[in-house]
Amino acid sequence: MADADTGEEIAWGRAVNLSMNGVLVVSPKPPADGTLCAVTLEWRHLEGAPVIFAMGYVARSGDGRCGIELTEMPIESYEHLAAVVEAHRKSPDQLLDSMRNEIGLLSGTY
Repeated sequence: MADADTGEEIAWGRAVNLSMNGVLVVSPKPPADGTLCAVTLEWRHLEGAPVIFAMGYVARSGDGRCGIELTEMPIESYEHLAAVVEAHRKSPDQLLDSMRNEIGLLSGTY
């Protein structure tokens, strides 16, 4: 994770839960609540796997983890995230429901 204004790395960690709206990250030094950050999600063990870039803010932080609400991302990253989430959902219909509720995606504003 990097500071949204300066681009300076402020934390790193391992994603343990991922959705279309956010990510839960385990980190030795999670950023404070309200921190605006740039998030990069990489699958380092999968060569050639797409990288997901997003902006978001720390919705909750503590006990060595933080929840980041994702607020914007390039459409390519959104598509990659949707594919990852869909592949790991019990019900793919849940993904379509969550995408329909995304502000901006279907309305044409980004």
